[in-house]
Amino acid sequence: MTDVNRSNSSTTVRSLMWALLGLCAVGNLVLSTSGGPLVAHVVLGVAALLCIAGLTVSYLRGRR
Repeated sequence: MTDVNRSNSSTTVRSLMWALLGLCAVGNLVLSTSGGPLVAHVVLGVAALLCIAGLTVSYLRGRR
């Protein structure tokens, strides 16, 4: 039963990371077209990189 709970939990976390990655991409697109501040671009870019790193780690752990 523990494996089912872990799988469910990791699926939820991955879904949230995908959603956050999409929001970061859309946010950067909107900021680019509207001429937003550089700080906002950097914050969204760092958040996107963290999501990509988390998704990569999750994928690699799932392969074992």
